[in-house]
Amino acid sequence: MEGYFMQQMLAPKEIAEATVGVGKYKTSKKNSIVFVSAMLAGLFIGLGYTGYLIVSGIMADAAVGKVVGALLFPVGLLLVLIAGADLFTGNTLVTMAWYKKEIKLGDVAKNLSIVWLGNLVGALFLVVLVYYSNTFTGSIAEGVMHLAEKKVHLNMVELLTRSTLCNILVAITVYMSYAAKDVTGKVIISYIPIWLFVITGFEHCVANMFVLPMGYLLGADLTIGQIMANIIPVTIGNIIGGMLVTAAYYFLFLKDKDHH
Repeated sequence: MEGYFMQQMLAPKEIAEATVGVGKYKTSKKNSIVFVSAMLAGLFIGLGYTGYLIVSGIMADAAVGKVVGALLFPVGLLLVLIAGADLFTGNTLVTMAWYKKEIKLGDVAKNLSIVWLGNLVGALFLVVLVYYSNTFTGSIAEGVMHLAEKKVHLNMVELLTRSTLCNILVAITVYMSYAAKDVTGKVIISYIPIWLFVITGFEHCVANMFVLPMGYLLGADLTIGQIMANIIPVTIGNIIGGMLVTAAYYFLFLKDKDHH
């Protein structure tokens, strides 16, 4: 039975090794390729969020709306993982290759910077499309504005802890997705933890690149300065969360190997 499962998925140590390989690949791509790939990821995450916001906005019971709407948000990550795109939170896993000394810290910084900017452009592009499509009206628009206002009033400790927790969940989800050798496995592995992340209300910098500007355009009581005062700390927390995941699994499966 164990042999069967090993054929269907990578073993834990193999996932760690695969993550190093992915990190080397992602940081070796041309800047223009990374940027366009990141734009797609920003768009995809925004599309998943759009589904969540519509469902949660039309349901009379807010709690039920959040739980059911959260079932749609993971679609964004599935598009990223299966079609192929560069998402900032997932790309924090490239730090595994840095721990392994296969790439330099500058490679990590360059990749994450380009991906962050590409995600932002992709998310903003979707904001404009969705805004002018009048998809968000009535109770849906009110829900978006309320959520955006709530997010910009979180304090620094809340932002850093929620974003760290967010990317512990998102990064471990992307990490586990490398274990699956088929599409079905990737879907199942990716779906449930991301649903959990959405229900918790943790902070994801790319998701916020979509919902905060959308709230702003719809007329929420917030400024561009407040939007950046949310996204920058959330970005830092997301990096910390991702690096905690890679540090733990580097220690468990790769560190001793480096010292033989």
